[in-house]
Amino acid sequence: MQIVKHTPSELTLKNQSSHLSKGFISLWALLFSGIPLVMMGVWLYGLGITQLSCQRLESTQVRCHNTQSRMLGLIPGATATVNQATAAEMKTETSVEGDATHNVDHWVVLQTPNGEVTYVEDPLRINGRKGSADEMQAITNQLNSFFSSDQATVTIQRDMRFRLGNSIFPLGFMGLFVLIGSTVVYFTFRSEELVFDKISQRFWCKHKTLLGTQTWQCPLQEIQDVMVDIQTDRDGDSTYVLKLLPEAGKQALIPGCKEQVETALNVIREFLTLNSAPVFIAVTTEPDADPSHLDVA
Repeated sequence: MQIVKHTPSELTLKNQSSHLSKGFISLWALLFSGIPLVMMGVWLYGLGITQLSCQRLESTQVRCHNTQSRMLGLIPGATATVNQATAAEMKTETSVEGDATHNVDHWVVLQTPNGEVTYVEDPLRINGRKGSADEMQAITNQLNSFFSSDQATVTIQRDMRFRLGNSIFPLGFMGLFVLIGSTVVYFTFRSEELVFDKISQRFWCKHKTLLGTQTWQCPLQEIQDVMVDIQTDRDGDSTYVLKLLPEAGKQALIPGCKEQVETALNVIREFLTLNSAPVFIAVTTEPDADPSHLDVA
């Protein structure tokens, strides 16, 4: 908490994090929350509708199309075309390191005179698996039945949006990192300005956050005293918060470092000509704390 203005008629204090702290937290949040956020976006982007279709142009000529929409079907995707397809085949690839199997991938390829072409493939790997063996085999069988028949066309639709339920846990896990990072950034970038004005006999508090600005005020004579509330958690870490008495009708102020809060306490009391001794209330926040044991200095 810094003293911005101190005259016989006005006292202005500002409580905000330093530029160094904001820069460090921004970099930390970019790594801690930014990477999971990008992964969530890629995950949702891959969930859409796959439209598979094959047309028999001649008795020996088959053309197949694969159209994949993105972002839960909201974004239409491009169409991939495979010419001169002759058969379908399911492929399986397993990656093994040591004695453990890490990833198992299943996908469908089309055989052409120029070699095999990937036709159906899941965009993401979930729990070490990419593509369902049963589903890929079913698609392969359906396509091969078409190739060996006289059908003119075949159409297969895969709605990946139904797999959103299987994505709830990984999305929720990654979302937890985003939530924690966003919360830390929110509290780091908030600030407040306290103005004590003897000319207008008013007190103003302007509270700024990333979500907007709030201002509240009260008559200056309503502030009968000021104290420092010291709250200590079970790890021994303390936070220091100014409190204007009486507290009724007044919003909570932002915590600050010990030295600045104590300096602000003395400056405010001197400005308001409060004659009683400064009050410091120490409260432990451990669950087993006895509320009657409050240290008052």
